[in-house]
Amino acid sequence: INAEYMGKILAQEPSEMHSPTFAPNLGRPIQLGPYQLNNRIFLASMTRNRCWNLLPSELHVEYYSARAGAGLLLSEHILIEPQGSEWIMAPLLHASVAAAAVPRWKTVTDAVHAKGSRIFAQLWHAGRSAHPLHQAGQPAVAPSAVKAEGGKFRLLNQYTPSSSAAESATSGTQPPMIGFTTPVEIADPRVYVELYRSAAKLALEAGFDGVEIHGAGGFLVSQFLDNNSNRRTDEWGGSAQNRCRFALEVIDALSDVFGANRVGIKLAPCGGYGDVGMCLADLQETYGYLLEQFRQRRIAYVQLQRYSADLDGTRATQYDVRLLKEHFAYPGGIFMLNAGFDAAEADAAIAAGDCDAVAFASYYLTNPDYAERVLNGWPVNEPNYSNLYGDWFHPELFPVGYTDQLTWAQQQQQHQQQHQQH
Repeated sequence: INAEYMGKILAQEPSEMHSPTFAPNLGRPIQLGPYQLNNRIFLASMTRNRCWNLLPSELHVEYYSARAGAGLLLSEHILIEPQGSEWIMAPLLHASVAAAAVPRWKTVTDAVHAKGSRIFAQLWHAGRSAHPLHQAGQPAVAPSAVKAEGGKFRLLNQYTPSSSAAESATSGTQPPMIGFTTPVEIADPRVYVELYRSAAKLALEAGFDGVEIHGAGGFLVSQFLDNNSNRRTDEWGGSAQNRCRFALEVIDALSDVFGANRVGIKLAPCGGYGDVGMCLADLQETYGYLLEQFRQRRIAYVQLQRYSADLDGTRATQYDVRLLKEHFAYPGGIFMLNAGFDAAEADAAIAAGDCDAVAFASYYLTNPDYAERVLNGWPVNEPNYSNLYGDWFHPELFPVGYTDQLTWAQQQQQHQQQHQQH
């Protein structure tokens, strides 16, 4: 889920039920490193923008524990250093907040473990997708001084989701947005590798079962991989092997902390969002090489985002990412897909051998017990994006659309009470 296409879905009608689906392949257990996961329905990382002062709260305990029916939970993206991203209430795991952040995240991980599931922390650096005005005037950084097109920094325009929807409804146009800036080239990428390592150590202390690198979304890792955003001529740029160096060194650093079998990565080979994307030949060479390197390192999993028209910027390449599986496949390595799946398609993909598991985002917005609904054949609420992000100006409304969604059992109880009243 991301901001580029929020305008067209903010006005979406409230959730409606669709017919139940029974998915036996999604219900099969799967081994992830040292953990046996209960099913193959994974909670995808979703930015919900509700971390006041960059820290999780009791709301996050409630939010994640309610979704612990998933075989694996992937946290919202967590910054590895203070940055002014488009989501100014995204969480941070860094020495500057460690004393507060680690125990708070520990309450989240403990709650997930108490319900028998596992949770990985998704570690994230925005790179050039940050804005100087959100980080005390400090410029954004990137592999090269190449500006990305796009970007929506709502608070810089005193913008809220509700005011945007109202303006769109009356004028048919979106308010003007301050976009991305030209970043400063990173002098020594190893400094950022060490930031990932430090964040992983804090994640381990906070009780996370593993870590996932956010290598999609046009953020820092994907900026190094992409030959449009990475114009370097040193060991970190140029050839596919050099452009993959940063991702591989981050993988190695996190493996030093957790072990390779508790480290995964999310990638978007087709590009698009964040103004990244390569021609087909370069895509195949780069990601084929990268996944082969991951296979050699025996990391826990790769999560590939499919091509989606909704996520397509100006550079996306339409490519079937399932074709990359052959570069990663090894006994014990999980090949995960995401983007636009429903349970029926996901179950069929597993049955066909296209993937081993599927990460779901949208359905978890309105179905905290999505895994239970799917595996029991209970009706599923359609996604509702109207409260996807927390509103900076109204933190008292953070629970709305976040922790007020009912499970199937709660819905049934509510219906029964209403019937008795009538």
